[in-house]
Amino acid sequence: HYLRRIPPPSSTKLESDLLELDVSNSVDENRTLTVVSTRPLSDEPWAELEPGEMRVISRGQLIRTGEATRPQPSRHPAPAAVPGRVQAGLDTARVQVASAPSSSGSMPAPALPPLVAQKGNWHTYDITHETVYRYETPVETSSHTVRLQPVRDLTQDVLEYKLEISPPGQAYSYEDVFGNHVLSFQISQPYTELWVRAYSKVRAFHVNTHSSLRSTRIPLVWMPWQRQMMNPFLLPPELPETELRELSGFGMSFAARRSFDLLETLIDLNEALHRDFKYIPGATTLETSPFDVFQERRGVCQDFANLFICLARLLGVPARYRVGYIHTGAAYHNQIQSEASHAWAEVYLPSVGWRGFDPTNGCLVDLDHIRVATGRNYRDATPTAGTLYAGGHGETRSFGAGHTDR
Repeated sequence: HYLRRIPPPSSTKLESDLLELDVSNSVDENRTLTVVSTRPLSDEPWAELEPGEMRVISRGQLIRTGEATRPQPSRHPAPAAVPGRVQAGLDTARVQVASAPSSSGSMPAPALPPLVAQKGNWHTYDITHETVYRYETPVETSSHTVRLQPVRDLTQDVLEYKLEISPPGQAYSYEDVFGNHVLSFQISQPYTELWVRAYSKVRAFHVNTHSSLRSTRIPLVWMPWQRQMMNPFLLPPELPETELRELSGFGMSFAARRSFDLLETLIDLNEALHRDFKYIPGATTLETSPFDVFQERRGVCQDFANLFICLARLLGVPARYRVGYIHTGAAYHNQIQSEASHAWAEVYLPSVGWRGFDPTNGCLVDLDHIRVATGRNYRDATPTAGTLYAGGHGETRSFGAGHTDR
């Protein structure tokens, strides 16, 4: 029987008539536990293994399975034993050769998640984003910033962009230090409702993460000037040392499992966060730390992005926060965050550039993601933000995003 227990555990004990195992050690509370036993040791759903079935497990993760097969009767007589040679030794050698790892010692690369069906090498999207603020008492004076204009670069083109704000105010636009297009405005007249509506027509082009990426190993080596440029994206969040050590060990387990191959490690981590963590709206706040998400194994897109970014930085890989939209389509497997703004992580791959990883949906970023704003964290890339200087009690907010594929 086989059991894979994901933290936080409902019980720390495994027991039968002959055995009692307690895994309540505080060091092991946040570890994934994999157990193989001749009989179930708890009331949890154990998977029954077939006779002869093989499962290869590394650091809590199922790497490979082999289906049980019944031996077929031989059509040829068994060869006679050679004098002076032990036949059992030959059988053992065959088993070892059949299950030996490749010469590089690496495990099979995780399968790349399927991408959205391509219409050539690009997709065109019509995107409408609307945010409405309502107040029980009038706002007298306020200032706001908006980051809703999509990115224009080699892999994404903005064919049209229009922003509407009511009530109007004194506005000016600029590009911030992260390259985001920002509109700042101040409203000096009383109002009880503020709405911001942005329309964009965007063309997204196919991105091949593997095209020019050489086999790169962790740890990465940076020239001093490169490290200075990347420093804001290499610093982990301010957390207690004990929490950072535990997160570092968790991230390093993926690197060790993938023989420290950079891309395989990141893909494995991305898929694990999608598979083992639950998407629960309202379970977290903006103050929720990556360690809280790691410990509770639940959150929303910004939490999974923050955890991925934290783990990548602890591995010495530059990572940043990205806000945008995701198009799912009627038959597409990615259904989370399809009706609102979305968040994911981007990492800097040597000789490739910034590439996106979406741990909420367990996929690589490609034609189905529309990029808008980026930064070290959510506060650098938040779509809309503001300050109320007088009035404006009892705030409520509604928002929505719609996008169609052409």
